[in-house]
Amino acid sequence: MAIFKVEEKEGVSRDFLLYCLQHSIDSLAGHSHGSTMKHIKKSALDHHSVFLPPLPEQEKIAEILGSVDAAIEATQGVIDQITRTKKALMTELLQGKKDAAGNITPWEKVRFSEVTRELKKRNTDGALGIEKVMGVNKALGIVPMRRETIGSSLDRYKILPPNAFAYNPMRLNIGSLAMCNKTQPVMVSPDYVVFECRENVLNPSYFNHFRRSHIWDRFMEIAGNGSVRIRIYYKDLASLRLPLPSLEEQGKIVKILDGADTVQATNQARLNQLKKLKTALMQALLTGTVRVPVQTTIQHTNQHKEVVNG
Repeated sequence: MAIFKVEEKEGVSRDFLLYCLQHSIDSLAGHSHGSTMKHIKKSALDHHSVFLPPLPEQEKIAEILGSVDAAIEATQGVIDQITRTKKALMTELLQGKKDAAGNITPWEKVRFSEVTRELKKRNTDGALGIEKVMGVNKALGIVPMRRETIGSSLDRYKILPPNAFAYNPMRLNIGSLAMCNKTQPVMVSPDYVVFECRENVLNPSYFNHFRRSHIWDRFMEIAGNGSVRIRIYYKDLASLRLPLPSLEEQGKIVKILDGADTVQATNQARLNQLKKLKTALMQALLTGTVRVPVQTTIQHTNQHKEVVNG
């Protein structure tokens, strides 16, 4: 991979030039078809032009964008800290090391099959229509399934009640498991495994946190029997032993971890908004669509010129 140096010319702010390159990265790379690594040809950079306002305005634009970058960095730092804090909490609270009050209290380990039950009910009566067919997305949870992937007959589709769990046996090892957050029953593929937590024994929200713990991850490593094309069915989960406190304690733990998730989600939403703001500002300020007023006597009439040296 070729490496070349880009330097600003006299009268060009280095920070301003950096933001110009950031803003133009996709067009310079020729839109690399979804690739995460952008390859920019020197010839493309040599012929790339940017809007060039007077130097004081360049510096002001760079200052504005720099302040947004600082906010983005600070918010990302908060998110990273919350992630570390929650990870530590999960290690203590979901593995029986401490209870919600911080006391060391060993918990009894129970088998997965003792606190859950597999659900096999199907849509044989046709009560649910195609709009109720859902799939599992690792990041988003229970989501509507694409119409083109749904079979012509829905009578074999499995019923997924509220607060029950569903997963594709071939994707459980990569974390594609979700709790149904719908208020009414929906359907999932006949190939999915569906199970629910037994009432008065296991809080579904507690298990939804537990499935992200180290204990669950370690069990996933052996549950597929080491096969290349891993399929993990309910019977494979049956022998999992999880430390389980009382329902009351489970509720306290859920409250703590849900609180961390809420704070995380709030900061993630802020981060997303800041990134959108930066994109909008770059589009407006680096193209001359919006001018930044600065006190200057510099006259600069040539506002579109090549400013990079490869």
